[in-house]
Amino acid sequence: MVGKWLLCILLGFQVSTGFADSGKDEDALLVAGLTRALEAKPYDTKIRLKRGLYYLWRTFDYANALADIDQVLELEPRNATAYIARADVYTGWDARFYDPIKAKADAEKALEIAPDSADVFRILGDLPGHPGMGTPDDSFRNYQRALKLDPSNLLAQVGLAYTYSKKGTGFHSEARALNHAQKALKIAPDETLALEALGDLLTSDEGTRADGLKLLNRAIRNNQRSVGTFLARGYTYLTWSMDEEWDEILRAMQESGVSVLDTIRGNDKLFRRAIEKLGKNCRLAKALSDFERAEAICPHSSDVFSARAYALQNFPGQERNALKSYNRVVELSPKDGDALVQRAEFLMANPQLMINPQAVADLDDNADLDAAGLGELIAKRFPIVSKELEADLTRALDLAPTAKVYYLRGSMRDSALRDYKGAIADLTEAIALEPLQPDYYEARASIHEAFGHDEEAATDRARISKLEDLD
Repeated sequence: MVGKWLLCILLGFQVSTGFADSGKDEDALLVAGLTRALEAKPYDTKIRLKRGLYYLWRTFDYANALADIDQVLELEPRNATAYIARADVYTGWDARFYDPIKAKADAEKALEIAPDSADVFRILGDLPGHPGMGTPDDSFRNYQRALKLDPSNLLAQVGLAYTYSKKGTGFHSEARALNHAQKALKIAPDETLALEALGDLLTSDEGTRADGLKLLNRAIRNNQRSVGTFLARGYTYLTWSMDEEWDEILRAMQESGVSVLDTIRGNDKLFRRAIEKLGKNCRLAKALSDFERAEAICPHSSDVFSARAYALQNFPGQERNALKSYNRVVELSPKDGDALVQRAEFLMANPQLMINPQAVADLDDNADLDAAGLGELIAKRFPIVSKELEADLTRALDLAPTAKVYYLRGSMRDSALRDYKGAIADLTEAIALEPLQPDYYEARASIHEAFGHDEEAATDRARISKLEDLD
């Protein structure tokens, strides 16, 4: 989402014209032109930075973008713009290069070189949006500093809009979020990023969803290679579908007779057939299409696969396909604790997925796999998979210890691994971190009761009653 303003300036584009999609042929022509210029002037850092930013924001070729930016910094080690651009690479869509720690180091170097640059404070404002890189308060302060230095800084306006939109913060304000997004659009009326930001915020409210969708459509017409805009529009269609189509699609699938085998193997035909019954305007189909287009542009984006998993996970017969997407997210972002937690939570809610599809490969599609048979197949792998899930949750705790993860691991240790002492220890940690969450006390009380520790169970249940009275 960041860096397009810099790209406009460095490539000499009029911001008011936006990034109208010129197609792959014109992209190739421009890159070829910059490459010829570099052949004539191999040490020209301005030309090389132009090409690197074009790779980053137009063609999403992160490997070549990073190569060019690295060369710029070798030739000109105090180029603040290059450090900001490289931080954008490290926090961009391509998970292979994602490294917020390196991004922070580059941002700090840029600050040392250009302490009065609005763009430096913009990148510092962006960083807290990534795990372990600060708080929304830090974003708010840095975006405000950027706008004090340059009120026309488009990216700082957009960043502040999203910061105000975050719920659970002391300065959350939908009105102020929209105000800053509108200011961004006023600065650059046809810029894709500005259209995307305001459209994204408007679609989050049912009353303004249609207006937001119009802006997202405009953004895509301007630039048909904008990963963020396709994801924003896809989520809009998905939310709309959940409001109006979800029950109808589920009913159509269930009427088709989705079996346990479909769930284990992942039956796409029944799913597609159910969507087709809703016709060409099916919003879920549009959401999946947008996610697929985003993947085609940037196939190493973990956000794309998270979106697809979220879209598929509640449909009978699509659980296995949702799991494939969750697996891809973890593969692309092995240091993302949230990805590990989401996959573990999904598997805990869908134990049938713990069956290896190969274990049922020899069963006929019409085989009657009853509950007992399903339980037998799960039992063959359950202890192994449960250990794998415990390991995932432990890795997530190492990355970012949260009450929710302690609660999930405690639940896993109790129900699957019969590690009661470990479960009590985890639930106690969860309660220490979030003492107002009744579910945590309920889980611990149940374990105490199983051990005959009636006094401890009674204490937990009394606490639950007090929390319910507060509600």
